[in-house]
Amino acid sequence: MKIKIKSLFLTMIMLLMGIHFQSDVYAHADHDKDANVITMADIVIGIQHYATAEDQKHLQAIVDSDSSTADEKIIATAIINIQHQATAGDKQKLQEIIVNTAPTSTVSALATIVHGFSHGISVADKRKLQTIKFKG
Repeated sequence: MKIKIKSLFLTMIMLLMGIHFQSDVYAHADHDKDANVITMADIVIGIQHYATAEDQKHLQAIVDSDSSTADEKIIATAIINIQHQATAGDKQKLQEIIVNTAPTSTVSALATIVHGFSHGISVADKRKLQTIKFKG
């Protein structure tokens, strides 16, 4: 009888551990899905007035990539074009992303911050981008 209880106990421990670590597997699987958003968030955190040449190379790679979404390409292009603030045309495209995506999405948050960019970003926006950058 003791062996059955011990086996049942070990089985339950293994089951609980499996359930616990399953969420970590899913979190890491989603991490690659947001790689472009995370890269752009990291770039926007450091921008002062405009993106550096090195940042523009990374952004252009996002624009040129077949695996980038249309929204990611629009945001990357808007960041490339920033000269103290987003251009009027880019702001219009960013506004469409903001309206058409869930307010809680990382894409919407990034689009909102780039849309409101003016010579730099606020401390609150920097915190939001760091949350995007370090999630998962």
